[in-house]
Order: sequence, then structure tokens, then C-alpha cells
Amino acid sequence: MSQTPPPAGPPAKPDSGGWWAPPPAPGRQPAGPLYPPPSPVQQPGPWQQSAAPQPPHQQPQYLPQPGYGAAFDPQPAHPVKKGRGKLIGSIVAVVVLAGGGVGTYVALSDSSQNGAATPTAAVQSVFDDLQKSDLLGVLDDLVPAERDALAAPLNQQVSELKRLHVFDTSADLHHLPGFRFAADGLTFGPPKQITDKVSVVALTGGTIDVSYDAAKLPVSRDFLSAVGGSVPQGATASQHVNIADAPTRPELAVQQVGGRWYPSLFYTVGYNALGQRAPSPGDYIPAAGADTAEDAAGDMVRALLKGDYRGAVQLLSPDEMAVVHDYGGSVTNSSTGDSGVTMSSLKTETTALSGGAQRVSLKSLVMTKDGNTISMTVDGDCISESAGGHSQKFCAADIEKLVESFPVGRVCASNGSCQPQHAETMTAAQQHAFEDLFRGILKIGIVTSRTDGKWYVNPVRTYGDLGNTITSQLKDDDLLQLIGFFKHLGH
Repeated sequence: MSQTPPPAGPPAKPDSGGWWAPPPAPGRQPAGPLYPPPSPVQQPGPWQQSAAPQPPHQQPQYLPQPGYGAAFDPQPAHPVKKGRGKLIGSIVAVVVLAGGGVGTYVALSDSSQNGAATPTAAVQSVFDDLQKSDLLGVLDDLVPAERDALAAPLNQQVSELKRLHVFDTSADLHHLPGFRFAADGLTFGPPKQITDKVSVVALTGGTIDVSYDAAKLPVSRDFLSAVGGSVPQGATASQHVNIADAPTRPELAVQQVGGRWYPSLFYTVGYNALGQRAPSPGDYIPAAGADTAEDAAGDMVRALLKGDYRGAVQLLSPDEMAVVHDYGGSVTNSSTGDSGVTMSSLKTETTALSGGAQRVSLKSLVMTKDGNTISMTVDGDCISESAGGHSQKFCAADIEKLVESFPVGRVCASNGSCQPQHAETMTAAQQHAFEDLFRGILKIGIVTSRTDGKWYVNPVRTYGDLGNTITSQLKDDDLLQLIGFFKHLGH
């Protein structure tokens, strides 16, 4: 069955009740047919009771949802209902993000070999890998742009944690010790289209059991010794959910890329967080980007300072943050206004990252607020600040005085008078560890990437890059030395 082409000429306006889809971002091509030709019928998987019928081919559009009339008038998002349904509806997101804290991923696979022929098959792939405790397999199932946003930081993160003696060298999240996911008798409803390239698939039946035991995580003996010799008692959890008992059916989003279907972590989180509603045409904010990586980062900061959330969304990566562009109106409607801070000068430097991305880091900054000027300059392992006619400079070598002057408690005499208690003198190894930590903090920045000739900000990859940038400056046992210092303060 062929797909009905859109009407000739420009699309109907949102208030006409006719077909409407947001224009593609500059230089981007519209998505292909929403549903590919039917594939041969396959037998249900070992835990699937039945395969849900596929809906007929539909013209790509934003479908009206409860709370939206024929005119698609934007309405406030429905409040998210509480209950176990929403928890399991986002369980893939929770598991992947939890694994992100300790995970790795080897980005060697060709995305063209991944994906599924149907939305339901894409969701099935996630549950198959979860049942194998293969969190890396789950990551590889995701939409290519989301997988890449998580892959590079996680790949570096596990290497750093092994180098810093947090993980044992045998750590392998293709099979995570202590984690168990079991799904039995899962059934799915027909896919429901919410944009021209995204559908959601509801779980309609079956049970899910999730448990973990932190004592079985592949942490090193050195790390256990530093924190006290063993994993704290009670570091286990388990949950059993019968989908039929859930107050609302959990729904997982899938996205079509290059004619294949992929589970979307970001759309699943966004769709459920906004009350399981489709984005309206009024929500859509197209990507605009900037001419350079430094311009993208600087323009993002300026937009946020002005409270210009729409301008900020236009600078987000249309690949990594497609969900924010589609639901952008729900974000911009919550703008809190101008902060009153004006950035009159910004100088940055860039560092090349994997996949053509660039980290934009601060070199100097001049801001004004209420007639007062504040300036900051980063030079090597030092940072200088000037405000109100007063200037000061702080370098990594000064960290010992800062830490030792920090109050950690109070010492009280018999007469009731109390004095602040400061940290004790650090060892030479601990001082070096703090210095390395400070150098890492000075190198953090905003990660940007290029799409169709324009540069955009990647917030998810920026978040993952923060910790890696800091730990990259730590040496062999620096992290253990820092843990030892803070552990001593607690006694």
C-alpha cells in the first residue's frame, strides 16, 4: 500500500484542521514514509504472547490528543499521573542512565546495520537486551544520534574509572553483574503516531521484575579499601510490576531514521514527562544554529541570560535534541524573563572531541549587572577575578590554603564558646590530587557539534563530558587520595 502524498502547495495552517507538519530545519530533508512496506510475518519471541497489528499507512502529521481540538490549540501539558505505570514506562531510560554512571560503549558498529523494520520490533530489541543484562546492547539499540551522545562519554568514562582504580579491569557491561531484568508475557498495543517520524508503543500486558545488588558491581579492591572495605549494607533493591495493574499503560517512543525504527530514550522521557501527549504544531521550534562552535556556545549563554528560551532551543542539536525542538513550546512558555546580566565580552578556546565535536572552554569573560562589572580570566592553571575595583588570582598551587581554611565543624569550650574547626593539614599526595582536580575544573566547557553546516550545543554530551574532563587531569591514585581526605574529615 502506498502512502498518500501531502496536498500540493504549502501545508494548511494549524487552525484549518488540515494536514500540518513542521518544516524541516535548514538544510535537512523531510523524513521518509512513516511506515515501511510490510515485512514477512515473524513468529513471536519467547516472552511475547502475540504480535500487535500494524496501523494503516498515514500521512505524516501531528495527531490531535486529548486536550487538543481540531485547531491544535496549545494547552498546558496534562499533569503526569503517579503510579507504577509511569515508572515502568520509563524503565529503559532509568536503566540506561543508571548504567551511564558506570558504563562504557565501543562505538564500532555501523548504525545502518541496526534498527528494526517496525516500531514494535524496535521496542522488543530493548527488552531482549535488558533480559541479557546487556546495558551496552540497550545503548546500541537507540536512535543513532542518542547513542552517539551517550557513547563517546561512556567509552571514556569507564577507561578513566579503571585507570583511577574505581573499577576492576575486568568490568564489562555487556553483562552487568548484580543486575537482573526479567519480562514475562509482554504484549504491545498498535503503534501510535505522534509526529511525522516518531511513534509510541504501549505495553498492554505481562510482568516485569527488576533487581540489583551493588555488592556484585565490578569495583576494585583499592576503591573498596578507600571507602571502608565493603559495599554498604542494604545496597540492593527489587521490584515486581504487573502491567495490568498499572493505572496508565506505559508507552515507549520509537523514531524512524533512514527507513529503520529505533527506540528513543529522549522521546520516551519527554513524552511521559509531559503527560503522554503528542507535541502540537505550536510547540515546534526549528533549529537555527550558529556559524562556529564558539558562536553556538556564546549565543546559548546570552540567550539563557536574557531568558530567551526559544532562542536557546534553536541552538540545540537537532539530532541529539530533536524531542526538545518538537516540544519546544512547552519549554519556552515557562521563561522567567531577563536576568539583568549583560555579557559584553567572551573569549573561548576549542578542543577537538571524537566524531567531529568540539568542546568550547572559557578563556575570559566580562559581565555587567546593575552597573557593576565582573571579569574572569583563565590562564593555564590559574583563574583571575575582578569586581568592584578589587582583583584576586587563584592558582592550583593555592588549593592547600583554601581547603585548610574551609570550616568542617566547631570546637566548643566548657564555657559554651565555640570556634570553627578547620581541615587538618593535607598530605603531599592529597595536595597534588586537589591541584589536579582544580586543573580539570578549569578545562570544562560546552560540547558542540555540526549538522548541515551549522554548529549546535549538545547538552547531553556536555553533561557526560564534564566528569571526564575533570578526571582526565587526575593521576593514578588521585581519586583515592581525595576519598581518603574526605573520609578522614568524617571521623
